[in-house]
Amino acid sequence: MGFNQDGYRNRNGGDFRGGRNDRGGFSGDRRGNDYSDRSRSSHEGNLSYKVELEKITEIGYVEEAEKVIESIPKKKLLSTSKIRGILSLVSDLNDKLRLDPALPVKEIKEDCGYIRMRFAYESGREEKVRILVDNANLMGFLKQIGSADLDDETVRSKALLFCKYVEALVAYHKYCGGSDK
Repeated sequence: MGFNQDGYRNRNGGDFRGGRNDRGGFSGDRRGNDYSDRSRSSHEGNLSYKVELEKITEIGYVEEAEKVIESIPKKKLLSTSKIRGILSLVSDLNDKLRLDPALPVKEIKEDCGYIRMRFAYESGREEKVRILVDNANLMGFLKQIGSADLDDETVRSKALLFCKYVEALVAYHKYCGGSDK
């Protein structure tokens, strides 16, 4: 055991390198932990395939969902409970759309805004969710539905397509071996 510049014992050996020297956390500890760049996204480099919104159509959404899930490494797939939580959010919107053909567009846009906010929150909490949300371009799809320049029928049809797309993502997630943790 060495001593630091103030005469206190240093558990890391002879030299004092600053900060908490044996518990990690600050940039100078012996284990090399450096939290000085926490603002940088841990997701950088994981975007191997990102869906273009134009490819998500009534005919092409299943193929795009398959490509998204297959592009994510198996160790980065979500747990079953997490993917079911995502599906649950979208299923509520799907049920409203199917049960009430006269559902006001304002309410559809509000629900899409809420789902978008929840996706943002979950993406911030867990990197695996962020990878799925980014690769599947779910935020872009929801922004598109909420835009003011769409007519009522387009908003309704895009919202239904979004629900089908998320269902396809969940199905391929299960098919490709999403974890049961």
